[in-house]
Amino acid sequence: MMSPLFRNIVFALVLAAVAWLGYRFFFGADEAALEAESIDALSEGSRETQAFLRTLQQLKNISLDGTLFEDGRFRSLIDHRQEIVEEPAGRENPFAPVP
Repeated sequence: MMSPLFRNIVFALVLAAVAWLGYRFFFGADEAALEAESIDALSEGSRETQAFLRTLQQLKNISLDGTLFEDGRFRSLIDHRQEIVEEPAGRENPFAPVP
């Protein structure tokens, strides 16, 4: 016959083992799926980074010819910009009741 102390210790060990197996069963698969998803996200990010770097290299290879700005037709262009007049801002608190 088993003593109550020994029976309680065995029961606690069995309960801990079942809890650990349950945790591994329910949450262990999710960790593997998360790792696979993070690897996919990293590879997608890597592809996007590579595409960005290719575009950046193409932009670095562009050279601009400054003779356009020396052309008489460019110099004959007229600037039609208008100055923007500073307007006073609205009320300090737009949600306050109107006086």
